[in-house]
Amino acid sequence: MWSTGGDEEGPVFADAREERTLRDLILRISARLAGALEDDVDAGVDEALALVGASTGADRAYVMTFDHDSATFSNTHEWAAASVSRERERLQGHPLALLDAWQDAFAAGEAVVIESLAALPPGSEALRQELAAQGVASALWVPLPAPHAPLGFVGFDAVGTGRHWHAAEIDLLRAAGNVIAGSLVRARAAAERDQASARLRTLADLVPGAVYQYQVEADGRVWFPYASPGVKTLVGLDPEALRRDGALAFERIHSDDLETLMAANERSRVELSLWSTEFRVRDAHDAVRWVRGQATPERLTSGATLWHGVLIDVTGERALADALQERRSVLARITETLRDIVVLTDAQMTITYVSPSIEPMLGHRVQDVLGQHVTSFLPEAELAIAEQHVANGFRDRDGSTLVHRVRHANGSERYVETLVHLLDDGAVFSARDVSDRMANQVRLEQEAAFRAALVALTNDMLGQALDEGFYQRVLERTIELVPDAQGGSMLLQDDGGTFRFVAAVEFDLGALAALRLTPEEIGPRSPSVERIEVRATEGRLSPDKLDAFARAGRLLEINATLSVPITIGGVARGYMNLDNFERRDAFTGDSHEIAAALTAQVGIALQRLQLERDLEAERRRYERLASHD
Repeated sequence: MWSTGGDEEGPVFADAREERTLRDLILRISARLAGALEDDVDAGVDEALALVGASTGADRAYVMTFDHDSATFSNTHEWAAASVSRERERLQGHPLALLDAWQDAFAAGEAVVIESLAALPPGSEALRQELAAQGVASALWVPLPAPHAPLGFVGFDAVGTGRHWHAAEIDLLRAAGNVIAGSLVRARAAAERDQASARLRTLADLVPGAVYQYQVEADGRVWFPYASPGVKTLVGLDPEALRRDGALAFERIHSDDLETLMAANERSRVELSLWSTEFRVRDAHDAVRWVRGQATPERLTSGATLWHGVLIDVTGERALADALQERRSVLARITETLRDIVVLTDAQMTITYVSPSIEPMLGHRVQDVLGQHVTSFLPEAELAIAEQHVANGFRDRDGSTLVHRVRHANGSERYVETLVHLLDDGAVFSARDVSDRMANQVRLEQEAAFRAALVALTNDMLGQALDEGFYQRVLERTIELVPDAQGGSMLLQDDGGTFRFVAAVEFDLGALAALRLTPEEIGPRSPSVERIEVRATEGRLSPDKLDAFARAGRLLEINATLSVPITIGGVARGYMNLDNFERRDAFTGDSHEIAAALTAQVGIALQRLQLERDLEAERRRYERLASHD
């Protein structure tokens, strides 16, 4: 017990009759509250406070309850002597922190005795002022125990003149507090139960169908312990009628669905498995409705089986599904003869229909495509463009057209031209294979660029001095035009028969220019364009030269090399090597042809250089002869 005073021992009652009177009073209160209905508990508590307060000589008796969520306490019940003020209306929502000093005592079920306000602990100034404003001279607080945390306390005030509370008296008042606490906990639980029931009833009424309990007794009798009002809309029967005789519900089942429904019921009863099915019923106007039902069974100790379930009217949903299926059937009959791919999606862009033409065009089976997102078959590089394309289709109801790549089932890519149109519940896509058209377009663009490059190189060769920069320009232009070329180098044979590097891309030309390679070190080469393995040196190069090559660039990254001989009079006088750093299968036939044509310009340039050297030598010879004359 927490107390601000001294010893609580000593005489308790003037005689034994006072103690018996208080005990009898507590027994009466206990009987009164135990028999009170939930809605009569408040009145019973008020009566108990009046009886106990008057019997003990208190000036004011009251109940304070805690709200731990809001950290406040409030006066919920109160009795006061005729000349004493009532404080209930004013004492609402006070901070629970005012009582921090006594929370441990309340939690332990101990009473709190305040013999005088002057004896309150430090930090209690706000409480002291509050009690003084009420005229309290001394007080006794007995806790209201509850399962998880104290419900609050019952207080007894001595107003004006203080008084002493004895231990035996406190024990009896604690017993009274326990009785009051029990009734308040019971009333609170009943209120929460009623609120929960009301919420459940409200939710059941809002369900577009019916919530129900269906029970099959051990002897086979069926009934509905509960059915929400929506059942009358579904089958035209009142919940009360179904409670009396559940067999009435089965008279409303469509005859074509009754046998299947009964089999599902029996399977769920025997296996205690989820019952879920769709069936038709006749409503109050004998109109046919489609109903989707789902229920969970449990076995009762009596041997009966009880289902908790819900019935939902899906008549409109089934009508929409039937209409959609009919629309798809019509669409399928139309699209089966088309070469283009037709795709239908829902609002989430999930494919719900695809025409059979997808298999010959892209190699995917229809059943593998259904349920996939419409962008599932696009290369990652196409996703952003495709998403914008779809967005444009939703913005512009007239549709939006895009040419993009898609993945074939064999891993290759094809070009398609896609048109998207907005629907009320999704979109329709129409895709046409334009791979051949795109390939021809690319080929035309390459040919145009190739012709322009030949003209530019020819102009360089005829109109400018053929310095070392000419070879670098030829190499760079060749890498731009030859498909799959990402780097490379050019070697020319000097008068001594060795080969030197005159141009390089993705390699350090300065480092390569210091190297000289003999025909033996280069190895046997075909007189025509060929793919070679530049790292397969077969011991032809010394370790020093191999190290120099590695330092000069990306030798170890090369996956494929296209070697193009530079010939003069049928003799290879040099080589242009084009490198790919990503694929071993790089360089197609087109690559060979373009590279050979551009490299021929280098051979012509070398012939021009040789002719210029011969002419220069001839001119000098004539000059010497003329000087001797």
